[in-house]
This record gives sequence, C-alpha cells and structure tokens, in this order.
Amino acid sequence: MDEIAKNLDKFKFYVEGKVQFNEVDSFEVVHNIQYLYWMENSRLEYLDKIGIKIGRNTIREKLPLMVVNTSISYLAPLFFTDKYRVYCRTASIGNSSLTMENIVTNESNEVCAIARSVMVHLEKGTFKSKRIPDEVREKIKQFEQVNLEISG
Repeated sequence: MDEIAKNLDKFKFYVEGKVQFNEVDSFEVVHNIQYLYWMENSRLEYLDKIGIKIGRNTIREKLPLMVVNTSISYLAPLFFTDKYRVYCRTASIGNSSLTMENIVTNESNEVCAIARSVMVHLEKGTFKSKRIPDEVREKIKQFEQVNLEISG
C-alpha cells in the first residue's frame, strides 16, 4: 500500500472538504469510518467527472458497482475543522472489476490515509459479476491514460 502514497502525481482528481463536528470522536480526531465515506463520495465524484452521469439510480440501475474489498492505512490524524483532500483514481480495470485508489491529505499535503478498493460490476438482480461496459472502460482509459493497468 505504501506505493500508493508515493504515486500522488498519478492522481488527476480530488475533492476537498473540511472536517465536521459529527465526523470526530471525543478527542476531536476523525473517526476511521469517515475516511471510507469520504472515499466513497470521491469515487462517485470521479465517475461524474469522467463523464458517467451520477444520479439517483446510477449505481442501482445503470452501473451497479459493489465494493467487495477495501484495504486502508491510517497514517496521520485529521482533527475537527481541518481541511483535507481526497484524491481518487482508477488503478486497474479487469473484466468485471475496477481497482480504485485513494489518498487523503491535510492542508500541509501530509498523507493521512491511503486505501485501495475493488469494485465489481454486477448484473442487476442476480448480483453475479458482469463485464464492465465498454463505454465506461473508454471513459476511464481516456481520463487515466498511461496510469492504468488493463487486464480484462
């Protein structure tokens, strides 16, 4: 996972935020689950940015993706009112899966968390894996260009 943090230059997309009171524990440190929420939101914003319109039914009807694995490392704390960035990229595309990576940094650009998530494209109703549509593949390829591994 350390290689993710070393490759910040490969990340072309990020969202920004400010730590809210409801996101911290009694020590005013961001609760670990919040990072996963931020990363999930960054993935949706990323898809929207590359041209996959995100709407009310996108994930349920048009592009059913389910996270099947997430690995996260917490490297430095964020505190109430801190500003942060969540970087997001697609690292690889398989036949039915996407591997996405995230880096969370603070205002000083210190890496606070790194994560890798595998998402599987599902057949609606059966929850069986299904090939990622060519249109989605092309949009990701155009955006990521040389920083993308393709295996399916």
